[in-house]
Amino acid sequence: GLGTPLGIAAGLFHLFNHAIFKGLLFLSAGSIEHSTGTRDLRQMGGLMKKLPITSLSTVVGSLSISGIPPFNGFFSKLFIIIALIQAKAFIPAAIAIIVSFITLAYYAKIQRFALFGPLPALFKKLHEAPFTMAFSLIALSLICIFVGLYYSFFMDTLFHPAASAVIEQTKYISMILGGL
Repeated sequence: GLGTPLGIAAGLFHLFNHAIFKGLLFLSAGSIEHSTGTRDLRQMGGLMKKLPITSLSTVVGSLSISGIPPFNGFFSKLFIIIALIQAKAFIPAAIAIIVSFITLAYYAKIQRFALFGPLPALFKKLHEAPFTMAFSLIALSLICIFVGLYYSFFMDTLFHPAASAVIEQTKYISMILGGL
């Protein structure tokens, strides 16, 4: 790893964001399978019409994992790329950017097949996921947006202090032990 304060903070921020948007994508996939009874993309299409909450959540998760602003994944990837450039690690920075575009391309393809286009006849009676599943999808989608919009709050209050504690171990130890 880089071992720089920004590199560590960015890595922690991305770990946090990854848990959120990947969880959202897994829940979205589960909701689609629950509603359609299949995982086969070739049998899907037009789900946006019948499963708007699930579909919009899938779009939010896809944009987040691809690193598209203003979603949370954009800012953690941006900070990782900035840390790489500051460390003169230009090839890994370029690879990170290229991988984001590849990620966007394959998630766009998945969405095109599953969410848009004509609705197959066997899916005419589909219904949205149950409340508990839909609530989780909405909550994680809003978190992806909220963390993206308020990324500086998360970096300043959580991840920069955590990186500082990792780098300055004596400060961390005294902070934990307090006045003992």
